[in-house]
Amino acid sequence: MQHKTRTFFTAATLLLVSVCTAQTGLKQKAILLKRVIELNHFAPRQVNDSFSVMFFSAVLKTLDPQKRIFLQSEYDKLANFSTQLDDELNGDSWQFFPTLKTIYTSATRRADSLTKTILQKPLNFTTKEEVKLLKKVQGFYPASVQDLLQRYNRFYKYQALTYGYTIALNNEDGLSFEKVLEKNEALLREKIKKTALLENRFAGNAQDVLLEETYLNNLAATYDPHTNYFSQTDKQTFQESLSTETLTFGFDIDEAEDGKIIIARLAPGGPAWISGEINQQDQLLQIQPDGKAVTDVSLVSIEDIYELISDPEVKQAVIKLKKQDGNTKSVTLKKAKHEQEEDIIQAFVLKNENGGDKKFGYMMLPDFYTTWDDEQGSGCANDMAKKIVQMKKEQINGLILDFRYNGGGSLTEALEIAGIFINDGPLMGIKDKSPKVTFLKDPNRGVIYDGPLVVLVNGQSASASELVAAALQDYNRAIVVGSNTFGKATMQAVLPMDTVKKNAETSTFVKTTLGKLYRLDGTTAQHKGVIPDVVLPVFSEDSGQGEASYPTSLRPDQVQPNAYYKPLPKLPVAALAASSKKRVEASEFYKQILEYNKLNAQETITIPLQAASFEKWAKQNSELVSNKDQAGYKSKAFSVHNLNADQAKITRDSYLKMINNATLENILEDGYIEEAVLILTDFLNIK
Repeated sequence: MQHKTRTFFTAATLLLVSVCTAQTGLKQKAILLKRVIELNHFAPRQVNDSFSVMFFSAVLKTLDPQKRIFLQSEYDKLANFSTQLDDELNGDSWQFFPTLKTIYTSATRRADSLTKTILQKPLNFTTKEEVKLLKKVQGFYPASVQDLLQRYNRFYKYQALTYGYTIALNNEDGLSFEKVLEKNEALLREKIKKTALLENRFAGNAQDVLLEETYLNNLAATYDPHTNYFSQTDKQTFQESLSTETLTFGFDIDEAEDGKIIIARLAPGGPAWISGEINQQDQLLQIQPDGKAVTDVSLVSIEDIYELISDPEVKQAVIKLKKQDGNTKSVTLKKAKHEQEEDIIQAFVLKNENGGDKKFGYMMLPDFYTTWDDEQGSGCANDMAKKIVQMKKEQINGLILDFRYNGGGSLTEALEIAGIFINDGPLMGIKDKSPKVTFLKDPNRGVIYDGPLVVLVNGQSASASELVAAALQDYNRAIVVGSNTFGKATMQAVLPMDTVKKNAETSTFVKTTLGKLYRLDGTTAQHKGVIPDVVLPVFSEDSGQGEASYPTSLRPDQVQPNAYYKPLPKLPVAALAASSKKRVEASEFYKQILEYNKLNAQETITIPLQAASFEKWAKQNSELVSNKDQAGYKSKAFSVHNLNADQAKITRDSYLKMINNATLENILEDGYIEEAVLILTDFLNIK
């Protein structure tokens, strides 16, 4: 007995040493991360009680965004540390993270136990219950395990009803919603269980990694939203492109917190990119490989979806998506290698059917890509220049650049694109930790295109796309059309987590905000974005989610204007905006947007969880979404045509022809492109 007791204490001591070593390692890493950021960050925040409270809140929100993990009593215990994290980072005792780890481990085990209890038997869709969805996440932590159980039960019913309704909408057997639910109930529960069970995600040391990276990520992001901690894997994911050696659909997927499968990345020049119909953050609904049955992603795991889209036997598929604005689209994709850079930017000629023989070039650019590791490779500026030369041969009277949903990319490419339209001079200002503002010039003297120009933007146009739009607007070189851009005017670099050797080999990195970007008049697009010359209505959920919505985002300021840039004569933007406003007020396309915004104004949505009542609610909601789909709208103001240079290639390839025809239809159905055409026509008439 004495021997056993001695052995027990020895084992316990070894375990304690191991745990303490791990905790000490994280503390050292956190302090190092803090030092690296403070050495390099443009404007590092002071690490004080205010910093601590923001940091604490971010950690808890990341771990439990929907308040379905912690009880109120557990949150209260953790909240005792809310003003102490700064002290721990400055060398005091390390207590918050060990406490967090203990409570979170216990809470996730409880969550899995409750999930298994609820989902081990059929869900009851006859009970009169409801769930409330808040557009702005608020709410409170449940007071007891019983409250938490009820919260899970209602949420899983809502998930099952939502998945079931999606299946019913696409059901070809003519079954009613209740029959679809009955037929698929067991599969729905299994899908929800796979998504919900945290133990599925926490194999091995995954939970330890999650907690440590959550701590470090939120520590970095408390300095500003674009400063991030990167593990080696994170860095590779951030920098890598999808493979160009294997056949691929050209997109990557991820699973959101609510279990939805979303498009995480597009490969420039890949099939998804070329289709022009797929964007990051689109929700994946269904996949139908050529000659095979439809796979509803609501009923399978993300691993199953990866296996399906990676299957070498699957060479073509119909991908059904839900766009960020609520529209649904079915896109046919064929796997391909995407090595031919000249295919990346798509360009078309738009003919105004009501304005004589006027022709306008149109180009869409989803992001500012570059060949990071090959200086001789082709970037988007070079590709755009080639397309403009081709369009000029067709004697276009104006040009539309579509930067909507363009989240940015290479700063160098952005400067070169702006330089395509400006002869010479400064384009933007950069300010780092030093007090001096440096204005970057057009890298190439001369102009490739000097004709009338419209730049289309929206709330998802960010960073580099804002830089180009702002520079062209400052020079009176382009008419900016659309809605306020995102409002990110900062620049970042990925640095090794080492305060001594800048090029040291290390397994951890930090993406740090090194400076802010300024317009030529000394203002910045930070927070407020680029304000269009001609403002067009947008769907309510597409606005208000920009940089200013992040509590840790850097505040806007102002510097001395550049004294050397010489803007071109002012454009008649007031007259163009007035004419556009009259058209918008009379347009069915924009009337539907405004009507949708009125119907979608409520902040809280109450959803019944009885099958019949849910179906009624879902149909009403579908009608609301259908108003957004604007099905059947097609512009009569212009026609769309391929460039002469692209005709032969499209004619030879039946798949490209199919994708091209769908793209032409999408352009005709886009009221924003139509308005850009009409604005250019007005501009030519004024000139």
